[in-house]
Amino acid sequence: MRVSTNSILNSYKRQLSSSTSRLDEARKRVLSERKFTSGSQDPVGSLKSMKLRTEYQKNEDYTSTIKDQQSALDAVEDAMMQISKQAQTVSKDDVLSALNGTTSRENRSTIATALRNMQQSMLLSANATYDGKYVFSGSDGNTTAFTLSGDKILYRDTAVSDDASQSKLDEMSKENVYVDLGLGVNVTDGKVSGTTAFDTAHPGIAVFGYGKTDEGISKNMFELLGQMADELESDDYSSDRLWELTDVFNESADNLLQNISKVGVQSQHLSTTLDRMESKQLILNTQISDIEDVDFEEAYTDFSWASYAYQAALKVGNTLISNSFIDFMS
Repeated sequence: MRVSTNSILNSYKRQLSSSTSRLDEARKRVLSERKFTSGSQDPVGSLKSMKLRTEYQKNEDYTSTIKDQQSALDAVEDAMMQISKQAQTVSKDDVLSALNGTTSRENRSTIATALRNMQQSMLLSANATYDGKYVFSGSDGNTTAFTLSGDKILYRDTAVSDDASQSKLDEMSKENVYVDLGLGVNVTDGKVSGTTAFDTAHPGIAVFGYGKTDEGISKNMFELLGQMADELESDDYSSDRLWELTDVFNESADNLLQNISKVGVQSQHLSTTLDRMESKQLILNTQISDIEDVDFEEAYTDFSWASYAYQAALKVGNTLISNSFIDFMS
């Protein structure tokens, strides 16, 4: 059967075009190191990849959130530790000196001044901030946690030992601000389960005390410092009264230590969760790589073969098609 030159030429062009396409695809795989660059090339693989990458991004967001909460918790713990150390100084040094029966009025006045300075220093620590938010202001991080008004300590503008504000103080002491750490947040009857979310709130009054004892003594350690200083400066100074104030202060200091322990537990929880998230991140990255990334040796071998086939096709064309015809086509 006679085959026309046009038939040979058309067949050759189709084969050369196919060879060129295969070479181009092989080159792209080598350069991009990806098995596919569009969903149409591998619909199943691209769908799996999209799901994994979505999960990877979520996990990355959770990891970032945990690291941020770790930094915030470090700020909380640092402030608590500073105040706790100062509280120990008050109990072991200043007050014991004042309770010495030979302490003069002038010395008591000096100790009172030291206690007031200590009060100011503690308030500075209690008003610590992180990322522009007051860490001990509970759910309202934009409002200063503690302020001194006369001889009264205010928590978010509410007196910490005001009987009329007791219910409000109770409510503020139990405030929560939950953050999702990727453990799956459960909500029941409109309330978030504390076992599935991380509580970032640290209400200052729950940490440093509020309300009064049955004897009418403030339970807030900052206010107690002022009352102890007042007693030391009083004309009717009573060591018994100072003992009573000191006992309540020590109880508040013990409560602070308990809260420091709670922060330590929270910090450990964050570290454990972060380790789990980072491990999951590695697993997801491996799964994505298995779907998307090429075996480079295999890809380069395919490229070399496609390049060889393309060069061979060109040589065949030069053999089958006369120079004059090629010149004519060009």
